[in-house]
Amino acid sequence: MIALEQFHYPHESYILDYVTIMDFLINTGKDADILIQKEILENWFGDNHSVANMFNGFCKYIIHSNISPHFSILCKDLNAFC
Repeated sequence: MIALEQFHYPHESYILDYVTIMDFLINTGKDADILIQKEILENWFGDNHSVANMFNGFCKYIIHSNISPHFSILCKDLNAFC
């Protein structure tokens, strides 16, 4: 879906924006656990580390050139909160 969005809808990157934010927020299984406990994410993998690995892998080879500064501020504030 990310590839489809990048090639056919380059100015409407809703999926990539979501995945990028989640990638910024989730680096470890503990990060995923916080979002799962708050019911922001559902864990269908059974292992929080698998959730973290999934989000960390999504953006591994993706170039996101126009991420909104609002997302950067949001991620910074959320990381400081936790």
